[in-house]
Amino acid sequence: MKISHLLISILLFSAQLFAEVQNYKLFGFTQVDFTTSSAATQPYGFQLRRLNLIQSYKIGKHITIIADAEYEGSPSHNNTSKQGTIKLSRAFIDYCLSEKINFRIGRYLNPFGLYNEVHDFGASFYLVDAPRLYQKHTLYSGNSQRFFNKYGTGVQIFGKLSSNSNGGALNYAVSLSNGRDENQKNGSDIDKTSAINAHIFYRPSFFGIQYGLSYNREKLLKGIGGISGDFLQTVSLEFEWETDKFLLQLETALSQFKNPSAIHQNALLNYVHLAYLRNEKLVPYIEFAYELNDTKNTADVYEETIIGTSIALESQLFLKPEVAIQSKEASNIETNDVTYKLSLNAMF
Repeated sequence: MKISHLLISILLFSAQLFAEVQNYKLFGFTQVDFTTSSAATQPYGFQLRRLNLIQSYKIGKHITIIADAEYEGSPSHNNTSKQGTIKLSRAFIDYCLSEKINFRIGRYLNPFGLYNEVHDFGASFYLVDAPRLYQKHTLYSGNSQRFFNKYGTGVQIFGKLSSNSNGGALNYAVSLSNGRDENQKNGSDIDKTSAINAHIFYRPSFFGIQYGLSYNREKLLKGIGGISGDFLQTVSLEFEWETDKFLLQLETALSQFKNPSAIHQNALLNYVHLAYLRNEKLVPYIEFAYELNDTKNTADVYEETIIGTSIALESQLFLKPEVAIQSKEASNIETNDVTYKLSLNAMF
């Protein structure tokens, strides 16, 4: 039996075994895409992008256990392989001491920006995919990585501090982990890297505003600059404003790749996302992303404009037609492409 089939069988058996247990929940989400594009690096045709089955079990008043089994198809940008992977993307224990301080230990999504902890949960946001800032990027070394550590295996402290009687709150999270293992072909964790992540954001009690700061620092086995033992440091600023008529999101991130003696490369990523919310069943949106892979080389630029609509077929089922206009300039050569996507997202 294939490992993938065995994992699914174990998960379904566990669900049946514990379904009647109090404080146990089984839920998940899935995404199916159809893609066609003028870009050779884009996958073509129908694809099961992801399927996540999540188990949550609460023990007493303070302890919660989460396990997330995930099937993931090929990514949208830098890997055209049609072969998907099955993995245990999250497995952690939360100890909730109070609203102000909580502890998490295990494998989890690192606290970073507006989208990372959402975990590609397409049914919870309007775009087909999370903004480009959260996806993998290929720089001049040809090594494809994110500009932050998406997953962490370690310890996290998080909580919410109320700032006034009107409801304003300061949220924080700090994670210490053994770093990323995304570049290991067999998916193993070699425990030779380390990372610290932090995310702090404030929500005033008015106007639906949120603004915050994220920080990521890690030692990489192989940096994007291709240098062994490289350090990656990323600082990201976020802003969100949501009313009953629209949603505005802005994020900008600066990444540095360096060793103790020199900075090899600085990269700058920005995006602006605007969605019109007047009709909750039909939400048009537009997003513009700008990426400067090396601030010393302004000719190496990536720009992307995405226009789409999120259509609520049911309360937990969404259809998203989307078009992305992409422009890339590298080594004084400019390429322009158009990608069309039709995505079906469901949560259960």
